[in-house]
Amino acid sequence: MRETDDIQTVEVTSIDEESIQMEAWAKAVAETLVHHYPAHLWSVGWMPGMTLCVKNMAIPGNYGYTIDGTKIATSSELARLAMLAGGELLERCGFKRGEWNGEFATHVEGADPRHLHGL
Repeated sequence: MRETDDIQTVEVTSIDEESIQMEAWAKAVAETLVHHYPAHLWSVGWMPGMTLCVKNMAIPGNYGYTIDGTKIATSSELARLAMLAGGELLERCGFKRGEWNGEFATHVEGADPRHLHGL
């Protein structure tokens, strides 16, 4: 089984051009994250206005990383931004880059405590 075989997308309720583009980018970001940081609980979505949202579900609360899709010019740039997003999230929680060890975050450096439910 390839490592990206586990990546799934939710049902698309709209077939407008932006939604099609954003779903493709979200899947590409997820594939990059799985490749560089395996076994982590990544969630990638998008919001209107070409904004990607990267979350690690091992980090409780509303903490995540956004990528401005209006500034993406190439697929290699998207992959670089995805890798930076994942690394930033891991680093702020004290997680090592690489494969997830199964532990959940107990702190997030620099985060507003109001956004961290359950820590």
